[in-house]
Amino acid sequence: MATLIQSAFRTYSTRKKYIIPNLRRLQEVESKIHRAGEKFSNVLSNNPSLSGEKLRLTYAEYEEALTKGLLELDSVSTKGVDIVRDRRKNIVITINAELAKIDAKKPEIMSSVFRERKEKEEAIAQSQSTEAVASSQSNSECDDDCDGINGDIDDFENMEIDSRDTEMESVHSTDNCENLESSVNDTEIEEFEIVSDPVLIELEAEEEALRQEKEKLDKMLECWE
Repeated sequence: MATLIQSAFRTYSTRKKYIIPNLRRLQEVESKIHRAGEKFSNVLSNNPSLSGEKLRLTYAEYEEALTKGLLELDSVSTKGVDIVRDRRKNIVITINAELAKIDAKKPEIMSSVFRERKEKEEAIAQSQSTEAVASSQSNSECDDDCDGINGDIDDFENMEIDSRDTEMESVHSTDNCENLESSVNDTEIEEFEIVSDPVLIELEAEEEALRQEKEKLDKMLECWE
């Protein structure tokens, strides 16, 4: 009888040695899970319009905390103590229930993420399209400016050509005037030479005298008739 009592006491002492530390570890795990759940609930309640990648990260963080809790529970040995085993079992059930809720929410979360990505891609595409249009307009304006500059350059070149043509015509006109002046001067010189030649003057005087004599003879012949 005494042996049985001693054996039972040793068994109780051994179990008691593991009961309190394991219960404390279970309580720590349960506290971590509870804090993670409160943080998760506060984020969702404070941001009702949370969506896309931020929503996915919020659920992923909570899921990670729950998974870590399960791993810590696996390292807790019950040593056949019912109170430790029941406590651990209840915590595992709670964690699995939260993980099931997250799994049920994942399709909606991924849909929100895809929708957000699509909106971002459309916004980027629209921005690039706007930039392309603006760049095209800028290039068009630049082409117009370049055409205007080229036109101005062509006009300037044409003006230079016209100016050179005008100068050439002026030179030709000046040459013609000079030639004309030279011709007139030559004519004047010739006339001057003709007028100032004494032999010619004498011949003209004789010719005039002969003409007068002829007129007289013609009159005399008329009288005779």
